[in-house]
Amino acid sequence: MSQQLDAIVAEFDAFEPSEDGVDNEERLQILVDRWHDVPDRAAAVPAMLRIFERYPESADLGEPGPLVHAIEEEAGYEQWLANSLATSPSYYGVWMVNRILENDLPPAIRDPYMNILRSVADNESAPGSVRGAAQQFLEFREG
Repeated sequence: MSQQLDAIVAEFDAFEPSEDGVDNEERLQILVDRWHDVPDRAAAVPAMLRIFERYPESADLGEPGPLVHAIEEEAGYEQWLANSLATSPSYYGVWMVNRILENDLPPAIRDPYMNILRSVADNESAPGSVRGAAQQFLEFREG
């Protein structure tokens, strides 16, 4: 990784949300704006997801917020998202899967995402609110 990428990854890893959602969004937007200027920026996506993992029950980071939009810009982010949810389920991660499912997808693509939601909903080590969100999205998508 470049020094520029290392620096931005370190800033994502150091990010701590405040109780002020507007402040969180503004600070994250500044980081994302700087991230956009990094040539090998996709390598920072796991660091962005780690913010969700550190605050799984949803610190107020936006709806959807700068991180979600930035992550979704990167081709192949879905595998990083799936890995993140397998190891550290989070509200924003579950929400991102639901955003993927808002598209008209063939069963071969849709089913694995539904299975991710099922896995989180059944994961007894996941925070209750995260499990509940996964269950609500499942019920909505299956209903």
